[in-house]
Amino acid sequence: AVDATRKRFGRLDLAHLNAGIALTSNVLDTPLEEWSRTLAVNLSGVFYGLQAAARAMRDSGGGSIVITSSDAGLRGGASMGSYCVTKHGVLGPMKCAMADLAPHKIRVNAVCPGVIDTPILGPLHGNKLFTEGIFAQMHPIGRVGQPEDVGRTVAFLLSDEASFITGVALSIDGGLNAVFGTAAASGSNPLEKINGCAPEDRFEWRRCAQRSAPGSRRTTRASPASSFRRARSRWPKAGSSTGFATGSASSTTPATSTTA
Repeated sequence: AVDATRKRFGRLDLAHLNAGIALTSNVLDTPLEEWSRTLAVNLSGVFYGLQAAARAMRDSGGGSIVITSSDAGLRGGASMGSYCVTKHGVLGPMKCAMADLAPHKIRVNAVCPGVIDTPILGPLHGNKLFTEGIFAQMHPIGRVGQPEDVGRTVAFLLSDEASFITGVALSIDGGLNAVFGTAAASGSNPLEKINGCAPEDRFEWRRCAQRSAPGSRRTTRASPASSFRRARSRWPKAGSSTGFATGSASSTTPATSTTA
């Protein structure tokens, strides 16, 4: 993609590295195939894209790069081992690249999206029961993110308006990570604060969300939690050959001005 951009436009000024797949399994049960595939796409793919884009920008006098990490790169989560490793992992090269590339007038930043309504959510993508119900209630801002929320932030970081910003991992999550982070630090249960959960339900956010959903009762048969379990059963199993992918390993956006 970098070579194609340079061939068409003569140079590369901006790059958004937006590769990602999400496969879920417990750390005790993660097969080597899942581990290797997730690292190949989410971590190695981003690193190779970073190298290719940075070399092109060095040759043209500077530029700006944004890497997509995740809120999962700032904390952990059950059955998210391989995904969290890679999203934590891209933040290290981002900061190292920031230092290495600054002399070449190349800025490097990362965005850390939270729950964004894209195909990476699998069967929950576009499902209003979750995007306007359970997931929305977990966010202090009262809604899940949309692709344009991420797009506008990436465009800003790539632009000359952000010329003094580099080496930053910026959350785009409606405040979700801040709430979970402060609650965890205080030793309280974040789900209890958000959804009125009891301490014994600490790791059962689906059950908590069921109880706190408007008009729901613990005896409701068609509950959000049961709907979630049905949808979750259709997600790729550990070691499966399919996953939810977005972006490309070296997505690039040409521009006419160089940011530094």
